[in-house]
Amino acid sequence: MQQKYLQKCRELSDMKRKVVLLEQEVKLLHDKNVLLEKSTHAKAWGYHKIAGSSEKVSYYTGLPNEQVFLWVVSLFAHSAQCVPSQGISQEDQVLLVLMRLRLDIHLCFLADLFDIGKNSASKLFETVLTVLVAEL
Repeated sequence: MQQKYLQKCRELSDMKRKVVLLEQEVKLLHDKNVLLEKSTHAKAWGYHKIAGSSEKVSYYTGLPNEQVFLWVVSLFAHSAQCVPSQGISQEDQVLLVLMRLRLDIHLCFLADLFDIGKNSASKLFETVLTVLVAEL
């Protein structure tokens, strides 16, 4: 009986060590998952990738420089209360529309680029374009 008790104690001790190891592994995997999520979001395209470069802003939007782009965004911002954001900034909404017009990029690709759904990109394009036409 004493021997069975000692055996069970050893098994329990082994199980506790395994639990500790598994908890450590879960923590490592959780930390890795957080880093992967951050890196995924960091790769998303947007205005932040071209901010500070009038040359890039001009290439992607067709506007002469970054100041003009920001002026267009400010015009859009006054009417943007009625425009659903689709989870992206006003700068990115305007950028998506101007990239579509300037570079003739397909909406499926733009949706992937800005990390939004295809239907969202389509609705966003139509709505933002309508607002920009009215404002300009």
